[in-house]
Order: sequence, then C-alpha cells, then structure tokens
Amino acid sequence: MAKADKAPKSKARGKVSKLDKAMRKLNGTSAKTPFTLKSGQFTVTSYAVQPTEVPGYLIDRSETHVVYRHKKTSASKQMVVSVFPIAQVLGLLGGKDGGSITVPQRRAFNSVTGTLKFEGSTVAVTDEHGVVSYIDLSSGDHEIRAADAEGSQASGRGAKADKGDGKKKAKVTDIKEGKKKKK
Repeated sequence: MAKADKAPKSKARGKVSKLDKAMRKLNGTSAKTPFTLKSGQFTVTSYAVQPTEVPGYLIDRSETHVVYRHKKTSASKQMVVSVFPIAQVLGLLGGKDGGSITVPQRRAFNSVTGTLKFEGSTVAVTDEHGVVSYIDLSSGDHEIRAADAEGSQASGRGAKADKGDGKKKAKVTDIKEGKKKKK
C-alpha cells in the first residue's frame, strides 16, 4: 500500500495556513457521498423577528442596558443571564422578585422538508406527498439544511456500540443496612 502524500509544511515555524487547519479537521472524512441535490432531502426554515415575552428576574437596570436572569428555553431548568440593550427592550414587567421582559427574538414560523429546485431567487420544495411550496429567498430570513444521512456523523461519535454480554452492573442500596452491595 502506498504512503499517503503529506501536505507541504509552511516555511515559517509555528505558522499554519487556514487551508492546512481545515484539512486537519477533515482528517478521516471523504468528499464522496451518495447525496445529490436532485434526490436529497432538505429542510427550508423561515424565520422572523418578533416580540417575545421572557419570564425571569431583573438583576440590574441602567440607562444603557438591562441584565436579566431567565431560563435558557421555556422547557429548560437551566438558568442563564442575558444582557439586553435598552433600545431592544419593548417592555419590562415586575422586578427582582420576578416578572417578564419583552424583547425582539428570531423565531421560526415555517418549515418545509423535501427536494429542492431553484428558480431564480425562489426555491420550490416538493414534499413526499407531491405538494410544492414556493419560498422567495430574496425576502426574509431563511435557512436551508440538508439531511445527509450517510457519512454525516463523525467517526467515533454518536451511538455507542454495546460491549460485553449485555448485562449491566448496577449498585443496589440495601434499605435496612444502608450499605451498597454489588450484584
């Protein structure tokens, strides 16, 4: 088996070009894929900036900004602290004991999955039932993502292979004695 050609090293010690860095990150991957533009499945998501009410706690308010502590998402338990410029604050209700702040946020309002056909600045998305949706990409904020099922997952990551005979070893606490016993 022939040795793989190595990328030429740059002459300056310690300097690595952007292309060399990108090629190192692609180590172990291939550009070859069965995925094509005509047969691949894409999801086109349209976004709009709209006023959103965020429940939380006021930490600080000044002439230039508002510091607010709130949940990362509405379903999350994790709390984050955000700094909003006063120009973006549309409304503030409550105070340090709790309330809400109304700010403009980017939200998805439409999502279509299917095959794509570009017609100028418009994209035609045909879903699995044959329904065609026309989306004008020149107006608004849109995101197109491909669903590349094969080869998109990094090697060594993702679903872990089951090792062993399938039996799980667990620690069980004996309620009477309060000591842990291994099974």
